[in-house]
Amino acid sequence: AQIISIPQPGNDSIYYVFYPKEFGGVEDGGKLYYAVINMNANDGLGKVISKSNVLLDTNMSEKVASFQHCNGADYWIVGKRYVSPIENSNINPIYSWLLSANGLDTIPIVSYIGKIPVENGDSYFRFSPDGKKAAEIVHYPSQIYAADSGYIQLYDFDNCTGLFSNPVLIP
Repeated sequence: AQIISIPQPGNDSIYYVFYPKEFGGVEDGGKLYYAVINMNANDGLGKVISKSNVLLDTNMSEKVASFQHCNGADYWIVGKRYVSPIENSNINPIYSWLLSANGLDTIPIVSYIGKIPVENGDSYFRFSPDGKKAAEIVHYPSQIYAADSGYIQLYDFDNCTGLFSNPVLIP
């Protein structure tokens, strides 16, 4: 699973840690959680303020990433929902949450950006250095699908609005 830790803008001691529990789990699979940590508490040893907070509660994939907002201070936290073969894969939702000096906005900006090939929920989601592009890399292990198959899906990303657009599939 991919895990990211982001400092709260304007606060040198509070960090948010985002961690998915992939959909394959029995009890709580498919959720994106976050924890809040005060790194300066306990004489610098840190203290967990809250944990197991649910940000996305259904069909979360492993894909979680972050990129700085266009204002240069805040951050976008991005999560990718798993779309099963029996669902309408035309929806392909990507969720963006804003982390600012006020804390985490738990109401996401959702981009529905069109049809994708079947995915297994694993793999990676990354941003280009300038944040204008994002890539979803899906790898199918040979034990599950055709020998080492997969694809890359590229997107445009607007780091002012948190929206994704213009998907391009690279087989």
